[in-house]
Amino acid sequence: MAEEEIQDFQALCACIGIVVVNWALAQQSLDMIVSVIYDQCGGSTIMNDKPWALKRKIKFLKLAFKQFVVLQPYAEQGITILDSLIAISEKRHNLVHGVVTGINLEDGIFPIEKFDYRINTLEKIQFDPKAFPELAQDLVDLGKTITQFGHALELRLR
Repeated sequence: MAEEEIQDFQALCACIGIVVVNWALAQQSLDMIVSVIYDQCGGSTIMNDKPWALKRKIKFLKLAFKQFVVLQPYAEQGITILDSLIAISEKRHNLVHGVVTGINLEDGIFPIEKFDYRINTLEKIQFDPKAFPELAQDLVDLGKTITQFGHALELRLR
Protein backbone atom coordinates (compact mmCIF):
# COMPACT_ATOMS: atom_id res chain seq x y z
CA MET A 1 0.00 0.00 0.00
CA ALA A 2 1.39 3.40 -0.97
CA GLU A 3 2.05 6.03 1.71
CA GLU A 4 -0.57 8.33 0.19
CA GLU A 5 -3.21 5.57 0.39
CA ILE A 6 -2.35 4.95 4.03
CA GLN A 7 -2.65 8.66 4.81
CA ASP A 8 -5.99 8.92 3.00
CA PHE A 9 -7.36 5.93 4.89
CA GLN A 10 -6.11 7.24 8.24
CA ALA A 11 -7.73 10.59 7.49
CA LEU A 12 -11.04 8.81 6.80
CA CYS A 13 -10.77 6.91 10.08
CA ALA A 14 -10.04 10.16 11.94
CA CYS A 15 -13.11 11.77 10.33
CA ILE A 16 -15.33 8.90 11.42
CA GLY A 17 -13.85 9.13 14.92
CA ILE A 18 -14.65 12.83 15.13
CA VAL A 19 -18.22 12.07 14.09
CA VAL A 20 -18.55 9.33 16.74
CA VAL A 21 -17.14 11.44 19.58
CA ASN A 22 -19.23 14.50 18.80
CA TRP A 23 -22.38 12.46 18.24
CA ALA A 24 -21.91 10.82 21.65
CA LEU A 25 -21.88 14.27 23.27
CA ALA A 26 -25.08 15.23 21.49
CA GLN A 27 -26.76 11.91 22.36
CA GLN A 28 -25.79 12.17 26.03
CA SER A 29 -27.23 15.67 26.22
CA LEU A 30 -30.36 14.48 24.43
CA ASP A 31 -30.71 11.65 26.94
CA MET A 32 -30.43 14.15 29.79
CA ILE A 33 -33.10 16.36 28.22
CA VAL A 34 -35.43 13.39 27.74
CA SER A 35 -34.86 12.22 31.29
CA VAL A 36 -35.43 15.62 32.89
CA ILE A 37 -38.60 16.29 30.89
CA TYR A 38 -39.91 12.77 31.43
CA ASP A 39 -39.29 12.86 35.19
CA GLN A 40 -40.20 16.49 35.90
CA CYS A 41 -43.04 17.17 33.47
CA GLY A 42 -45.02 13.93 33.59
CA GLY A 43 -43.55 12.30 30.52
CA SER A 44 -45.43 9.09 31.23
CA THR A 45 -48.54 10.86 29.96
CA ILE A 46 -46.89 10.87 26.53
CA MET A 47 -45.05 7.51 26.60
CA ASN A 48 -45.22 4.69 29.12
CA ASP A 49 -41.43 4.39 29.31
CA LYS A 50 -38.56 6.77 28.71
CA PRO A 51 -37.66 6.56 25.04
CA TRP A 52 -34.13 5.39 24.26
CA ALA A 53 -34.11 4.98 20.49
CA LEU A 54 -33.38 8.23 18.63
CA LYS A 55 -36.64 8.32 16.67
CA ARG A 56 -38.67 7.77 19.83
CA LYS A 57 -36.71 10.44 21.72
CA ILE A 58 -37.43 12.95 18.97
CA LYS A 59 -41.10 12.01 18.84
CA PHE A 60 -41.36 12.26 22.64
CA LEU A 61 -39.67 15.65 22.80
CA LYS A 62 -41.73 17.15 19.97
CA LEU A 63 -44.90 16.05 21.74
CA ALA A 64 -43.61 17.32 25.09
CA PHE A 65 -42.80 20.75 23.65
CA LYS A 66 -46.37 20.97 22.36
CA GLN A 67 -48.10 19.51 25.42
CA PHE A 68 -46.33 20.88 28.50
CA VAL A 69 -46.91 24.57 29.20
CA VAL A 70 -43.68 24.88 31.20
CA LEU A 71 -41.74 23.96 28.04
CA GLN A 72 -43.35 26.57 25.79
CA PRO A 73 -40.48 29.07 26.19
CA TYR A 74 -38.09 26.32 25.02
CA ALA A 75 -40.20 24.82 22.25
CA GLU A 76 -38.90 26.79 19.27
CA GLN A 77 -35.23 26.27 20.10
CA GLY A 78 -35.90 22.65 21.05
CA ILE A 79 -37.55 21.87 17.72
CA THR A 80 -34.68 23.59 15.86
CA ILE A 81 -32.18 21.42 17.74
CA LEU A 82 -34.17 18.27 16.97
CA ASP A 83 -34.30 19.21 13.29
CA SER A 84 -30.50 19.61 13.29
CA LEU A 85 -30.15 16.23 14.97
CA ILE A 86 -32.32 14.60 12.34
CA ALA A 87 -30.35 16.22 9.51
CA ILE A 88 -27.02 15.01 10.88
CA SER A 89 -28.19 11.59 12.07
CA GLU A 90 -28.38 9.96 8.64
CA LYS A 91 -24.89 11.13 7.68
CA ARG A 92 -23.57 9.83 11.00
CA HIS A 93 -25.44 6.56 10.63
CA ASN A 94 -24.04 5.94 7.16
CA LEU A 95 -20.47 6.64 8.23
CA VAL A 96 -20.62 4.63 11.44
CA HIS A 97 -22.52 1.64 10.09
CA GLY A 98 -21.13 1.61 6.58
CA VAL A 99 -18.16 -0.46 5.54
CA VAL A 100 -15.31 1.18 3.68
CA THR A 101 -14.98 -1.04 0.61
CA GLY A 102 -11.81 0.52 -0.72
CA ILE A 103 -8.95 2.50 0.69
CA ASN A 104 -8.35 4.24 -2.59
CA LEU A 105 -10.17 7.43 -3.30
CA GLU A 106 -12.33 7.10 -6.40
CA ASP A 107 -12.59 10.50 -8.03
CA GLY A 108 -11.71 12.04 -4.66
CA ILE A 109 -14.40 10.07 -2.81
CA PHE A 110 -14.23 7.02 -0.54
CA PRO A 111 -16.56 4.14 -1.50
CA ILE A 112 -18.66 2.90 1.42
CA GLU A 113 -21.38 0.25 1.45
CA LYS A 114 -24.09 -0.32 4.02
CA PHE A 115 -26.27 -3.41 4.16
CA ASP A 116 -29.90 -2.68 5.00
CA TYR A 117 -31.14 -5.90 6.60
CA ARG A 118 -34.73 -4.70 6.61
CA ILE A 119 -34.92 -4.84 2.81
CA ASN A 120 -31.86 -7.00 2.06
CA THR A 121 -30.06 -4.47 -0.08
CA LEU A 122 -26.54 -3.16 -0.21
CA GLU A 123 -26.58 0.61 -0.35
CA LYS A 124 -23.66 2.45 -1.87
CA ILE A 125 -22.67 5.53 0.07
CA GLN A 126 -19.93 7.93 -0.81
CA PHE A 127 -17.84 9.97 1.60
CA ASP A 128 -16.33 13.11 0.16
CA PRO A 129 -13.49 14.29 2.40
CA LYS A 130 -13.99 17.84 1.07
CA ALA A 131 -17.47 17.89 2.66
CA PHE A 132 -16.18 16.79 6.05
CA PRO A 133 -15.29 20.21 7.52
CA GLU A 134 -18.93 21.30 7.22
CA LEU A 135 -20.19 18.09 8.87
CA ALA A 136 -17.62 18.44 11.66
CA GLN A 137 -18.64 22.04 12.31
CA ASP A 138 -22.33 21.08 12.30
CA LEU A 139 -21.57 18.39 14.90
CA VAL A 140 -19.55 20.73 17.09
CA ASP A 141 -22.29 23.37 16.90
CA LEU A 142 -24.96 20.79 17.69
CA GLY A 143 -23.02 19.45 20.66
CA LYS A 144 -22.54 22.92 22.10
CA THR A 145 -26.12 24.03 21.50
CA ILE A 146 -27.81 20.88 22.78
CA THR A 147 -25.61 20.81 25.90
CA GLN A 148 -26.39 24.45 26.74
CA PHE A 149 -30.07 23.86 26.04
CA GLY A 150 -30.10 20.80 28.30
CA HIS A 151 -28.47 22.69 31.15
CA ALA A 152 -30.98 25.53 30.82
CA LEU A 153 -33.87 23.07 30.90
CA GLU A 154 -32.41 21.21 33.85
CA LEU A 155 -32.03 24.43 35.84
CA ARG A 156 -35.60 25.46 35.00
CA LEU A 157 -37.21 22.10 35.78
CA ARG A 158 -35.29 20.80 38.80
